[in-house]
Amino acid sequence: MFDHYRSQNVRNAAIADWPEPTLPDAPDLRCAETVALGEQALDSLIGALAELSPLCQRIFYLNRFEGLKQREIAEQLNVSVRTVEDNIKRALLHCAQTLGQP
Repeated sequence: MFDHYRSQNVRNAAIADWPEPTLPDAPDLRCAETVALGEQALDSLIGALAELSPLCQRIFYLNRFEGLKQREIAEQLNVSVRTVEDNIKRALLHCAQTLGQP
């Protein structure tokens, strides 16, 4: 019980230090430049995900876009929870490395 509260305090402290997202000062947030940058970022993400295995892509999609929990994905795809965890980690690392490059 003490470990739970201690880890929760650590998480809350980490979240408190997370910077607030900043939005452009433009009154119209859907200006052509903003839309083009968003589409370019989405295309880059799709390209990075396309380099992963079909299983990894499916697991990432179910977790990040459908909101399924790891256990639910494991049951749906008939794989272990560890496989789901590993593939989510692989997808996140690959996207961070690919999209982090200039």
